[in-house]
Amino acid sequence: KGNKIYLYFVDASYDEDQLSVVTSTDNGQTFSEKQKVKVQDTPTYATVDPHPELISGKIRLYYFSNPMTPDNPKEPEVFRMYSAISDDGVNFENPQIAFESSEIITDPDVFQTDKDWRMFISKGQDLVLAISTDNGLTFQEDKSFSWNEGGVCDTIKMDGLYRTYFCGQGGIGSAVGAENGKLTVEQGT
Repeated sequence: KGNKIYLYFVDASYDEDQLSVVTSTDNGQTFSEKQKVKVQDTPTYATVDPHPELISGKIRLYYFSNPMTPDNPKEPEVFRMYSAISDDGVNFENPQIAFESSEIITDPDVFQTDKDWRMFISKGQDLVLAISTDNGLTFQEDKSFSWNEGGVCDTIKMDGLYRTYFCGQGGIGSAVGAENGKLTVEQGT
């Protein structure tokens, strides 16, 4: 955004996990001091697994909202992915539920295809595919999608090809076909 790279990460260097961001103006050679990411009306421990997207000059941050509080580590009945929007990349406003599930989910991976927005969500070593028809605000699960080769992924469009990098049994693997809702594992690790 504005010739600046924003790098978001879960920062465990404090008493409780939080999101932090560093920026670079020299194409990633050096980075600024870290800053604490603030999401409107949201405790810091409740925003993890960041996935930023640049949309219309603003940064939309998708994240898993950790429902377990430091005082109550009990597993909840509903797990949620949220999105929030920012002009400066540090202060995010208007958090909205993007996806929810009764099963444990983590790590949203959001990408735009030629026809819609899609989100892969980790469910252990499985992935859930959810599709948005409202420009990436809310997502509904595609029940026809099935994947158990690995989780915690990132999908990148390169030269017209959507490649999904995932954490699998043998390390980091790659697959193609995310835009069609059918991943095919590629050779190699």
